[in-house]
Amino acid sequence: MPITNKIMNQENILFIVDHWHADLGGRKKVFLSILKMLSQEFANIKIVNLELRIKNTDLKDKNPNEGLADNIQLNTYFLNKKSIISIIKAFIFLIRQIKNTKTKVIITGGAGPHTNALFTAISRLIWKNKIKIIALEQGNSKAILSREPKIIQKISKRLFKKINIIISPSKEMSLAMSDYFFMPKEKFIYIHNFIDLERINRLKQEKTTENIFLANHHVISSVCRLDVKQKNIIGLLEAFKMVTKEIGNTLLIIIGEGSDRKIIEKKIQELQLIDKVILMGHQANPYKYIAQSELFVLSTFNEGLPLVLLEAMACACPVISSNCDFGPREIIEDGKSGILVPVNEPRPMADAMIKVINNRNLQTYLINNALQTINNFSEDIAAKKYKEIIIKTIDSENYK
Repeated sequence: MPITNKIMNQENILFIVDHWHADLGGRKKVFLSILKMLSQEFANIKIVNLELRIKNTDLKDKNPNEGLADNIQLNTYFLNKKSIISIIKAFIFLIRQIKNTKTKVIITGGAGPHTNALFTAISRLIWKNKIKIIALEQGNSKAILSREPKIIQKISKRLFKKINIIISPSKEMSLAMSDYFFMPKEKFIYIHNFIDLERINRLKQEKTTENIFLANHHVISSVCRLDVKQKNIIGLLEAFKMVTKEIGNTLLIIIGEGSDRKIIEKKIQELQLIDKVILMGHQANPYKYIAQSELFVLSTFNEGLPLVLLEAMACACPVISSNCDFGPREIIEDGKSGILVPVNEPRPMADAMIKVINNRNLQTYLINNALQTINNFSEDIAAKKYKEIIIKTIDSENYK
């Protein structure tokens, strides 16, 4: 018997994540939108969060429940990875939270497949097969797991078979995960990441106070976590150095924060780009900077589906991206709505930047096509798909 709205409104949803407070990127934005939809359909939602990257003191004067509906409860354990006692307490915390939540479906949103596997293992240990598990994989699962020890890779692959449905943000990634985890294709579903176009259109109109957008300057922007292992910021800096040799008055602004800031600062010094590159840190409103930039560039080794490309396109800024696995080629039609370049090859990236900067007609052409493209990545379309899958998983025996 199909679930009715009345029954749905009596259901509870358990959402298990990590780095909820520390995550300021696309994954958090997607999760907030999913939770907004769930809060309108289900009685109560509990978020169980394992926080590893920041301490509870870092949240001083901040509202941890900001952006969450009244029927969403957020419970966080701040884990100290260097403390055995803290690790044990984290497991006890997860077990208690999962055990004390009456639900038919658990949604896991770990930062990688190894954490989704961990959340699945604990959930199955407590509830066996009495509940359904939906895993949200926002990043490139294969690339993330490959950085873990072999034993973690092996255990994670085995535990993934205990998940009912895995949702990824790109079609190519969904197909690749099926092969990588040796699991049936029907267990993998893709829902493209999406943007809040109304919000971006509002925020991109705010004025900037920094004196960087001068009439005779060519400003290139990039937004990413300062992580050289994934985001390839070193490659971006090398490409930008080539650009500065051919085009004067060029400036690169990088918006975002991360653990590799010092490595990046050292590379900027080595390339003698101190006066040409600005690390702006995290910005609550990156859109106002992108909208005033002449070009947006994403240099990355791997992705799930980079939300920042869609956001830059919505800001009417021409985009260049590395043609990595996965996502950019599902967003950009090369040469039409943006430009794709080979991964980790600074010369082609530099050539693409020079080409766009020197050609105003090309900029206009790319912008106009990009503004048409983003209509396919609306929040409403994605929310309906998430709702349909979650309800079907609760109400059906199809996913085992």
